[in-house]
Amino acid sequence: MNKSFKVVFNKARGALMVVNEITSIVQAKGTKTVVATAVAAMIAGVAGSAIAEDVITFPSLSNWTAASSVSEGFNRQLLSVNTSGWDPIFNPITSNCDYSTNTVLLADSSANFKQNQNYFIHARNDLSIDLSDSTLRLLDESNNPPGRRYELATLLKVDNGASMNFIGSESSAIQMKGQGSRAIFVKNGSLDLKTGHVWIELKNDKKSSSNIVQVQSESSFKIDAVNDIVFIADLSKSDGIDYAILNSGKIDLLAKNIYVGIDAPVLREYGGNINRLIDLNGRATIGDDRTELIALNKGRVGLKVSNIDYFNLKSKALQIIGDGAPESKAIQIVSDAKDKMKFDGGVGYFANVETGISLTYEPYSSAKLHFHKLRNLASAKAIDMNRGDLTLSIAESAFFDKTVDAVNGSSLTLVGKDFVFNEGIKLNNSRLRTACVNGDDDVVSGSVYRIAARKIRAEARSEVDIRGSVLIDSGLTTVSSKDLNNDGHYALLNAGSIMNINHNETKDSVTQIKGDIYVVDHGQVSLGLADKRSWFIGTINPASQGDSSEAGSVAMSLKKGALWCLTSANHLPVDLTLNGGIVRLDQDNDGNNAELMPNNSKDLTVENLSGDGGIFYVRTHLQEVFGDHIHVNNGAGRHQLLIASSGEEPSQNALHRALITQKEGSLEISLANQGGHVDLGTYVYDLVSRTTENGVEWYLDDVSTTPENPDSETDPDPEPEDPKLSPTAKAVLAMAGMGGQNAMYHNQLSDLRKRLGEVRGMTESNGLWVSASGQRDRFDGFASNGVKQNAYRFNLGLDHKIGSWLVGANFKYLHGTQKTSNPDSHAKGKVNSAGANIYGTWIAENGFYTDIVASFDHYHQKITTSMLDGRGVSGKVNNFGLGLSAEVGKKFGLTKDFFVEPQAQLAYYWIKGKDFSMSNGMKVEQDDFNSLVGRLGVVAGKDFKDAEGNTKGQVFVKGGVKQQFAGKQKLRANSVQFKDELKGTSGYYGLGFEANPNKKVSLYGHVERENGKHYTKEIEVMLGLRYKF
Repeated sequence: MNKSFKVVFNKARGALMVVNEITSIVQAKGTKTVVATAVAAMIAGVAGSAIAEDVITFPSLSNWTAASSVSEGFNRQLLSVNTSGWDPIFNPITSNCDYSTNTVLLADSSANFKQNQNYFIHARNDLSIDLSDSTLRLLDESNNPPGRRYELATLLKVDNGASMNFIGSESSAIQMKGQGSRAIFVKNGSLDLKTGHVWIELKNDKKSSSNIVQVQSESSFKIDAVNDIVFIADLSKSDGIDYAILNSGKIDLLAKNIYVGIDAPVLREYGGNINRLIDLNGRATIGDDRTELIALNKGRVGLKVSNIDYFNLKSKALQIIGDGAPESKAIQIVSDAKDKMKFDGGVGYFANVETGISLTYEPYSSAKLHFHKLRNLASAKAIDMNRGDLTLSIAESAFFDKTVDAVNGSSLTLVGKDFVFNEGIKLNNSRLRTACVNGDDDVVSGSVYRIAARKIRAEARSEVDIRGSVLIDSGLTTVSSKDLNNDGHYALLNAGSIMNINHNETKDSVTQIKGDIYVVDHGQVSLGLADKRSWFIGTINPASQGDSSEAGSVAMSLKKGALWCLTSANHLPVDLTLNGGIVRLDQDNDGNNAELMPNNSKDLTVENLSGDGGIFYVRTHLQEVFGDHIHVNNGAGRHQLLIASSGEEPSQNALHRALITQKEGSLEISLANQGGHVDLGTYVYDLVSRTTENGVEWYLDDVSTTPENPDSETDPDPEPEDPKLSPTAKAVLAMAGMGGQNAMYHNQLSDLRKRLGEVRGMTESNGLWVSASGQRDRFDGFASNGVKQNAYRFNLGLDHKIGSWLVGANFKYLHGTQKTSNPDSHAKGKVNSAGANIYGTWIAENGFYTDIVASFDHYHQKITTSMLDGRGVSGKVNNFGLGLSAEVGKKFGLTKDFFVEPQAQLAYYWIKGKDFSMSNGMKVEQDDFNSLVGRLGVVAGKDFKDAEGNTKGQVFVKGGVKQQFAGKQKLRANSVQFKDELKGTSGYYGLGFEANPNKKVSLYGHVERENGKHYTKEIEVMLGLRYKF
């Protein structure tokens, strides 16, 4: 059993989930395959990783006012007002300032902002503001809607090539809450904020040309904050905003946490050209080594990379949550940015967007993105590419909930570790490849660690080159050709494209595909399955996609136990290379052995078969002429068929059906079943070949053949050999005969002395006795199939003396283990017997005795063996027996202490035959059995007596002969009758003792052996204890 991980679809989470599962991949012949959809060691939780539980709450809008600021202890500073004109006008700050205490810089309703003077702080010359440890809060409460003469304020503006610098300590902060079209506008110059915290909030009055921050070309904007940077667009008074941050110059945002988002009570407008959070042109740096989080919230586009000169992004986590509208995107690339960017998003999380990553700009767009982990939960497309080139590097794991779609010459390169594509990948005239990074930090062709996808579809001259541990799981829903244009369920679909999946197998490459492969329009598919961890569960088919469509080609290589489980007839000829690979036609989609029916037999067509040591598992009906078939147009190498064993008897017509046909070539085929034979019913069969108009055909025939080179002089007309028995038949014939039960009866019965000890001279009225014994013996079954047996017996009895009669009964139990003595059979058995004896023993004073015993025994026997395909088979039978025995004997004293005791016994035993079936379908019928055994024996020994003449014990030797007068038995296996008889003579010998430590207790025992024609007792040891009262 191999421990692996099962990938299943979890509806509640909408994702492929990876869970531990113990699976058994069919690598051993004849073992039931439980083929689970498994990624070898795929990281549990890629689909439901901790990212989902670690979504960061975005900051809410502030509730700052001038009044609340004063109550917080802020100094209130109103912008200066010019009252020389018609209306009072606010004057911007244009010179250096120091703020050593917390200050709220305010514009209220007492004045207006005049066009070209509508700024809180305006740098036309170099300007510096020292915050020290304080907080500077800029609040626009002018509340004057713009007219023809007035506008709302921009909080900070830099032009004329000037610089504006805010400098503060780690505990300082700058907080802005503005109105109008911009909060910050760097038109021509530089703005540098170096402080502890930065908060910029804008309630814009109109959508057009609105930005929280705008940096024009040849200008720069830098925030270097010790802690947080926050940008929030308040859309409570507008339909939207163009961009939260629009950069055409140079922008640097450096902080521990960076937040850019929108607060919109109602989503008022749709389309892609609104509510874009960050649009980057020119030069940009967002985050550095200290940055723990970049959070982009509720934008139509989270991050847009336009015409950049360079772009660096670095953060331990990147969270982009959109507004959920159509055309919403987490990341949008609209330029050739691949070689101009360094992007490390750490742990990435995209949600509430229609598209996760978009590269759809004409004529061309490119990007190189790196994440430690990524969870892309876009609702429509995880990645959307049109003339795009994306290199996606993942250090640990990535999950894409929806489809990856690439068209019109796009290229997607995957680098790194684990990728899960929950709905699959679709290519149209595009390229998908896996790659690695070499020592020069260049991306070159190579392997990813692991990749899992629901399906891959490649059309219109697309190219797929995937290397590494690959799982493709379609869910195995059967696809008809009419479904292919509607994105039906398949594992791979190739229309006029090239697909290579681990075609250059390495020791680290694992290929696991569950679902059908469709190839049309001259498409080419090459699959490499390197070892027993790799498998393909499905079939390969052509499909119609228009009148001009033609099928393509598939080349598949299976090595070292790699498996192809064919789920239905394979209609597209495949080039198949088997070097220790396995092809199974005998299983269903779940890896269970599929019962053969007329409508589920499978045909496999192989265009070119090569390699060496491949195994095909096929099914054939045993009565009618149908089953699995393999057609090889051109074959080479030595391969094998493994045919399921059965206990049912086959018909000749069914046996002679062609299992594999070779049109041309030098193919060598043999049976992979043990010994090169297949057991069907009572006998075993060989794989033989014949030449017909169809080519060379291999079929089954029985093994009973005339010797190939008979000796013409001594035996010119030899008789055919007897058919060879199947393992099941050998097991049944060995153990289902009555020889074992008959031997058990006679050993349980035994003789009087062995059963009860010395009962002469007993003065007490009652006796309670117990005995236990063990023995190892051998006996013959049918057709010279012998059995070795170890048996253990237990007896418990009670008797009562009435005059010269000793009358009693005992309960008996036996447990035995059996195995065949034939070295080429692996049959085993277990037998349990429970029963009772009733006996009456007459003892005369002159030493003569008569012992009469009636017996009942119930037997439960289990027979197990292995068939030639490696599968186990078993059967159980219950029957019972009745017996009656009479024994006489007399003890003669030779001298004072020595004695001799001749004995004679006749025992009849009848066993009821029972019909039963083996688990593989073999039907067994037992006839009743009759046994009549006579015994003549003698015991010679010495008594030991005390001074008072009381017998304290004795030792003795014994011997004799037994003769079976009946013993005929019949058995039918699948109506094939077998006869045997157990008539014959055997001799036995042994020694024994009895000890009487006092008048009430006797301890007795013996050791005995027996040798005969049909039965041999290698050893028997028995001990008994009798208590008289």
